[in-house]
Amino acid sequence: IPFVTNNHNAILKLAGKNNTVNRLGRTEPIEIKYNGKSSIHTFEIIEFDDNDQTDVILGYEILPKLGIALTGVAHNFDDAVVFDDSINDEVIPNNSPAGTAEEQERFMSEIKPLLDENQAIPKHSFCTVPESVIHLNTVEVETKIQEQIETWIKNGTIEKAPANTKWNSPLTLAAKKDNQGNKSDTNKRVCLDTRALNNILVDDDVQSLPHIPDIFHKLA
Repeated sequence: IPFVTNNHNAILKLAGKNNTVNRLGRTEPIEIKYNGKSSIHTFEIIEFDDNDQTDVILGYEILPKLGIALTGVAHNFDDAVVFDDSINDEVIPNNSPAGTAEEQERFMSEIKPLLDENQAIPKHSFCTVPESVIHLNTVEVETKIQEQIETWIKNGTIEKAPANTKWNSPLTLAAKKDNQGNKSDTNKRVCLDTRALNNILVDDDVQSLPHIPDIFHKLA
């Protein structure tokens, strides 16, 4: 086999500690055929031991070209789990942390005064934010309100509005006075609570409606 002699005293490092050999040279490109496949390759020339029966060493760069592969080689212990494909879909409530542990600790320390202030609010107090909605359990007056609503719909005074409309206003009950001028707990009048609407109206009405006592005072 023709080859080119190495004139630079180069060495080749093989597998194993301190395992090197002198590089004698390299062959001209050679066509190799194996099991119906062929490839052109240039081999390094080294000197084998006298007791070594090896003629040629094929490296990993040429084996795939000839269709040669190493399969079924154990690379882990028998008791080791190669891959755990089980899915843990157990949902743990309130366990979806975001950020690193340091970021979470810094975030919690920043909001701790607010949390402490919130914990100090009495349980039986109500929200003082103007737009807050306070829901009272007024089952005993629901029948009265429903009867008045049905009467208004029948007379055409009101009509049903779409759900979640921004023009809705709550209803409230006001006690009526009897003939002696005393307020009755049983006789109540259904009224529209427009306080939230009034708060956003522009107060520029120069022709406001007069109060009834003022009218009577002027007529006296």
